[in-house]
Amino acid sequence: MSEDAGKLPRDIEQMERIGKLWQEGETSIEWDQICFVRAIMDEKSIRVINQEIKLPTLSTITKGEYPRFTNHWAINHLVKTNFGGSWAMSKAVIVSPAEALIDKNGLPENLTAVDTFWTKDMIVPKGSTIIWIGDVPSQFNDLDEVKVINIPSDDEKIEKIKISQNAMDNHEAKTTEEQMKLENDVFWGKAELDAEVRKAVDKEIINLGYTILDREAMGTYMHEKGLDDAIYNFSKEKGINSSNIHSVTLFGELEHQYFWSGPLELLVQSNSLNELQKLVEENTGEENGVEFCLNSAATIFNKKDWKWTDSEKKVRLIFCAELYRVLKNSSELLKADEKLKSVCTTFFGECSMIKNIIKSWNETDSINLDFILD
Repeated sequence: MSEDAGKLPRDIEQMERIGKLWQEGETSIEWDQICFVRAIMDEKSIRVINQEIKLPTLSTITKGEYPRFTNHWAINHLVKTNFGGSWAMSKAVIVSPAEALIDKNGLPENLTAVDTFWTKDMIVPKGSTIIWIGDVPSQFNDLDEVKVINIPSDDEKIEKIKISQNAMDNHEAKTTEEQMKLENDVFWGKAELDAEVRKAVDKEIINLGYTILDREAMGTYMHEKGLDDAIYNFSKEKGINSSNIHSVTLFGELEHQYFWSGPLELLVQSNSLNELQKLVEENTGEENGVEFCLNSAATIFNKKDWKWTDSEKKVRLIFCAELYRVLKNSSELLKADEKLKSVCTTFFGECSMIKNIIKSWNETDSINLDFILD
């Protein structure tokens, strides 16, 4: 955080401001000191319906083919490049006052400086600003009480980055020097794009009356103890989870783990245990794919003294439904394969909550799975 954090340029000091400043050294924070910032990479992720701006989750966009149920925001800054990706080539960035966003969408599922998220499709509230990079789609003109700022898109630089990235992906470099040049073109090209977008976002955050809070390393932690503690204590006061990042929450672990797909993503892409086995082997190199997937799920669901939120219960039901579908499609295989049968009975023995849900569904089903559920 710079020495000038919280100070407003003279030319906008007299402007009407929505937010309040947070000063370094303060031990608490309130909603009126927070604005949420969301980068939009794909125009499918932002829609105008009946003069309201909608932000569907990736699960909604893909009609359930990809199980990401979350909408992610950062607090008072544009999130930086991290292991989850780069937002340098975003289509748009939304800045919303916290109180207005919560009034429209309810409290977030998780509240942290760099990875606050809701587990639902969202609505952008009045009083928000959309910073659009490049040509603004016509449906975003004349929106009711939502400001749209347009900044130019450096299409030439974006194209150069894409060409270099494609060459890297296809291993086209013949020498170390060529490879380093490609990497530099991508890295510095994105850094320059990011700087331009960030400048516009920072300006709008200040215009709205908030402090820019951007001390983070690789988009993961704020590294500002006073602010971290303030946000953590505030989240507990409001009854909101406060995990560091999405990847260590139930939602993230079911979707993706380290360098491979999570158990829910694997199930969604499979129609049978044979397909699951093959998919896991291709994804992770594990020969016992079904066992690997179910062991991963057991680790996620067997958390002692876990207080399940409504959103977590909903995702748990989705996992149960996907697992039940795959098991029903593989009932004959399970009867014939003692090893697979043993893997499933072991899983249900460890995960009684999952077993009880599926068992209640199976009571009235024509395909009987009692032989792995009892």
